Amino acid sequence: MHYKKPLYKIFRGLLIAFVVLNVLAFIAVWVATSRRVSPYSTTPTRPFTTLKIQSNVQLEAWHLKADSPKGTCLLFHGYGSSRVQMLDRAYALLDMGYSVLLVDFMGTGNSAGRQVTIGYLEARNVRDCYRYIAQTGERNIHLLGMSMGAVAIMKALQDYDLKPQTITLECPYGTMRQAIGIRIRLIGLPSWGLAELMLFWGSVQNGIAGFAHNPVEYAQKQHLPTLLLYGEQDVKVTRGEIDAIFQNLPATKRLVTFPQAGHESYLLKYAQKWKEAVKMHLASPAK
Repeated sequence: MHYKKPLYKIFRGLLIAFVVLNVLAFIAVWVATSRRVSPYSTTPTRPFTTLKIQSNVQLEAWHLKADSPKGTCLLFHGYGSSRVQMLDRAYALLDMGYSVLLVDFMGTGNSAGRQVTIGYLEARNVRDCYRYIAQTGERNIHLLGMSMGAVAIMKALQDYDLKPQTITLECPYGTMRQAIGIRIRLIGLPSWGLAELMLFWGSVQNGIAGFAHNPVEYAQKQHLPTLLLYGEQDVKVTRGEIDAIFQNLPATKRLVTFPQAGHESYLLKYAQKWKEAVKMHLASPAK
């Protein structure tokens, strides 16, 4: 019966390893979803109004109005950033003749809360910003989001009755599992198993259905003119994820890529190309 002792040690070692992995995953998720982008003093260099919009928390937004506006574009930022990082798009859109609303998501900047869910609960923020602008009488509303902001737009369109004229999506991830797995691999760890644990604990901690949070599936029901943008050097979202989303979009769609851009603002290296693609999309979404 001497074989029982080695088996017991193996079982105990595996159990300890499993517990440790769960604890580490729990802590990592708590840090990632409680990560607050601190308030800042930066403000737009163009005339603006600061708005308070009630959502699942109170949001703060900047409203920049164009002269004789063609419509209003709502801009939504990515994870770990704020509306400040969307100002370059805002100025470009103002120059095209569109008014702009830039919002800090929940748990970010000057908005309330400490919770970040990588696009899941942020979909409510998209909904409430859309409704706020729609209640002003604006009917020509366009949505533009980067990374988490793009995913939040897609989930909002999945869950709520929103009818923007167009949507512009910059580098949305394909599934929550893929987004977590890629980031784990970027720090040199294997993603298999650990990504699932983090997704499980993230769902538990935040009260969300993380395993079902899959923009590639949301795309199938997005019957709106869509401009999909992607930087070919992006290490956080793969070309395969983008192609799968594009394939699933059922309505008028266009994919524009930027060969030397990464997971960043495409205006940094391709300002003119970005402006031309977006201007055409907003003015003639059927093209």
